[in-house]
Amino acid sequence: MDPNHNPNHTPTEPDATRAAWERHYGRSKSRQTYPDENLVRLLAPLERGPALDLGCGSGRHLKLLEELGFGPLYGCDSSENSLAISREVCPTAQLFHVSAARETFRLPLPDASVRVLVCWGVLHYNSTDSAIAMLHEIVRVLTTDGVFLGTLRAEGDSHFHTNPDMAGAEIELFDEGGARNFLGSHFASVDLGYALRSPVGELNRRVCHWIFRARDARSTTNAERQSS
Repeated sequence: MDPNHNPNHTPTEPDATRAAWERHYGRSKSRQTYPDENLVRLLAPLERGPALDLGCGSGRHLKLLEELGFGPLYGCDSSENSLAISREVCPTAQLFHVSAARETFRLPLPDASVRVLVCWGVLHYNSTDSAIAMLHEIVRVLTTDGVFLGTLRAEGDSHFHTNPDMAGAEIELFDEGGARNFLGSHFASVDLGYALRSPVGELNRRVCHWIFRARDARSTTNAERQSS
């Protein structure tokens, strides 16, 4: 994926994206309470074990993981406001701050230490280079039988640009082929679902996501990390 050749890619400065998320999680409306039902279904049949919520936001999915019996639990986010909320919602989780920049993104966890990794509404809010750096780290910390669950914003979405909190933030929209290629570069098995909704009374606004389950992580060498 090359953002220079992607008409759906909106370039921005990293500082603008960080500011947007701090602004977003500084407002009460960002405190989502209930988990996404699609994630509930995906998690239900999985073997319990260590789990990480990458981009834990308001902590709603950390709480879900806790209630379903996963643990130990880890959560991370680039927003300090997000981490403060998550700390209130799920005190049992070990939380840490991460940088979304490609050069500095690192998960402070050992190799092969997480059985389930959730990344809900995160990857598409980063530059392509940063998102690939995240995939490298996700592959590193997952166990050989680990499962990666998440979402990617889909082509046709018109909702994101109406959110004033996110003005100036990074966004990339994926078609099916783009989603499969992006995830398939690091996982041999990729299953996709699709979710579309419109707010009541606003049928002209569309919220579109690919929902994915990725398994069988491909090995990533240090050389590949530097060249990506």
